[in-house]
Amino acid sequence: MPEPLTILLLAASPEDRVPLALDAEFDRVEAAVRVGTLRDRFALRVSQETRADQLIPLMLEVAPTVVHFSGHATATDGLIFEDSAGQSQPLTEAFLGRLFAELPGVRCVVMNACFSSAHAAAIADAQQFMQQPRIAQVDL
Repeated sequence: MPEPLTILLLAASPEDRVPLALDAEFDRVEAAVRVGTLRDRFALRVSQETRADQLIPLMLEVAPTVVHFSGHATATDGLIFEDSAGQSQPLTEAFLGRLFAELPGVRCVVMNACFSSAHAAAIADAQQFMQQPRIAQVDL
């Protein structure tokens, strides 16, 4: 049996932002994987309250196939992670593009954040090994 594909669930809801129900979202993802017929093909790793300075070491350690980010983003600053004091620390499109360019094992990125389409495009551009990167945006 092949090694399971790792899904990394990243959450960030800094104290200076509107609180998000990230536990509930990840519970739904975990439940969906647990009841799926291919559940043995996936391993879930969860990082709550993800700090910006933890992102690179975490991605290198986990080596995920799928990255699912849930949190805040702004149209001008980027995806919002936390700093060491639990406050907002944005990560720019350029940074995310460089990060994912160095992670060829990532085959799927899910972003559940407002204003994240530009960040998704930067990641897709960085993942040049993909034959046809696709970006799906769902507005709820």
